[in-house]
Amino acid sequence: MTDRSASLLREFGAAAIWAAFALGFLFATQPVWASLLFGVQISAEDYLSIRCFGFTP
Repeated sequence: MTDRSASLLREFGAAAIWAAFALGFLFATQPVWASLLFGVQISAEDYLSIRCFGFTP
């Protein structure tokens, strides 16, 4: 394996880890940002409920 292909493989591995982290973060925070993005008005108690117990409309 050449140095260039080894370097590309190492960069791809790092990029895959960061992409997985970003997707996990996106899905984990989806209940909060989706309610803000789509204009649903919820109270602070509802945000705490989402954070602690999961979203149940």
